[in-house]
Amino acid sequence: MIYLTIFLALLIFIYRYDYCGCSKGRTFWYVATLLMLIVVAGLRYRIGIDSIRYEEYYKNLHTLGELNTSDFLNTRFAPIYIIITSACRTITSDFTLVQFVVSAIVNCTIFWFIKSNTRHVFFAIFLYYIFLYLNLNTEVLREALAVSAFLISWPFYRKGQWVWYYVMAIVAFFCHVSALMMFVLPVLSLPGVRWLFTFGKRTIVICLVLAAVSFYVRYFLFDFVQMIAFTENMAERAEVYSKSDLSSSSLNIFGVLSTVIRYFIYPFLALCFLVGWKRGRQPQVIPEKQQVMTLCAVYVAILTIGIAIFTRYGNYFFFFIFILLADWIFSDFKAKNGRRIRLKPFYWVLIFVPLVSMQIYAAYFSKVNKSGSLKIYMMYYPYYHRLDPKEDPSRENIIRYSRHFS
Repeated sequence: MIYLTIFLALLIFIYRYDYCGCSKGRTFWYVATLLMLIVVAGLRYRIGIDSIRYEEYYKNLHTLGELNTSDFLNTRFAPIYIIITSACRTITSDFTLVQFVVSAIVNCTIFWFIKSNTRHVFFAIFLYYIFLYLNLNTEVLREALAVSAFLISWPFYRKGQWVWYYVMAIVAFFCHVSALMMFVLPVLSLPGVRWLFTFGKRTIVICLVLAAVSFYVRYFLFDFVQMIAFTENMAERAEVYSKSDLSSSSLNIFGVLSTVIRYFIYPFLALCFLVGWKRGRQPQVIPEKQQVMTLCAVYVAILTIGIAIFTRYGNYFFFFIFILLADWIFSDFKAKNGRRIRLKPFYWVLIFVPLVSMQIYAAYFSKVNKSGSLKIYMMYYPYYHRLDPKEDPSRENIIRYSRHFS
């Protein structure tokens, strides 16, 4: 019920504050939503498969005063995560503190990023909620910290302040090794390379090429990831993943169409409108570097059609799709006679229902095992919290199932 309550509340806030433009209570409900998301993630009990593994590791973690070199060398966890969790372990042996600390860092950063980059903040938060909230706050905690550092680095990237950008890149890398890609992102803004990441007719061709490449690479997934793996841990996790049922969950007709519609069609339509590609519409300039990041998100999503393990990089870039779609929704159209047309909320609902319904189905109703007896939503629903801890039989079955591939 808590998930549905937040879902419905966000819809109300979208109408009142993003569409109607009301200012009274806007800041209050923005902060209240932030606090609610922090508390829901912070108080969770046995929700998130990776979180449960982190909690088991936490039980044997040294306190800050006991940390030594072996604590950093004999683990696949990055230094900053170890330091944060060790600091929490110094205060209490209860993993709840870690959940609250990570949730506070991640959600405060995301809310700051959204507020800094779009006027329609509640719609962007709504997209974050249905696309990435549960994954970042209950599963990939270490990577979520790296994503936070990446989002903080965005103003430095946008302004070309490369010293501070690389400082944040180093911080992100010391949270999770996947942040290594941040070190090459400035190359995308160079002349020549930038052409590939500037929206236009070429975007369609590039996406078709990437889709073909992803299908080809899929048949050599392990060898390919081994080739780009920079650490033994990355190679090990790639091998484990390649043997899992989850690695092929998106390679079916529905999975392909769902990915294309959610991560290509919608951003494509928004860019057509906002960049002014279509005649008769008022162009609204999207900054060049924001286009680069948005198309990074699209290209990464296309690659995941055949190489699902690259989904983790969507955790970094999809926020740029969220703010793009938030800028698009409720925008005025300009008719040929020059008159401005504003669609009513009902029509915008019709436009975005396919996006939301496909995301909910793909993210929460997909099969965990081949028989389909276990569904992804069982990892998160029903919601149990630390104040009244309970174990759900289906969730425990998923936990046991997932350990088979660990």
